Amino acid sequence: MQVHPHLDITDPRGGGRFVRLSWHLERRAIIVSHWRDGLCVSTTTVGPEHFGDIVGFVAKALGDLALQGGRTGADDSPPPGGRRLGERARSWLRPRLGTVLALAKHQVLDHPSSRRSA
Repeated sequence: MQVHPHLDITDPRGGGRFVRLSWHLERRAIIVSHWRDGLCVSTTTVGPEHFGDIVGFVAKALGDLALQGGRTGADDSPPPGGRRLGERARSWLRPRLGTVLALAKHQVLDHPSSRRSA
């Protein structure tokens, strides 16, 4: 059995629950599987056309957390050293996200399943 690169994220509620993200190059997809007590209970296939959406979603969540950063809202001045973490994260992610989106679009368009037979 082939082992695919994967990331396991444990559910803080316990009960042997976790989510696994596994990369399947041959299927050009990330498989999101939900596990409980060592048994896979459901899966979702995510194609490359959605990878950019996921990266953007996670970047937004990280930015929101960074902006929150324990601040009460009373002091809106930037932290020592300049820009807030969220702003730095967005600046770093923007050019890379554009590359990911362009690559995903190119791969989807060039994939044999997207070609129409004459």
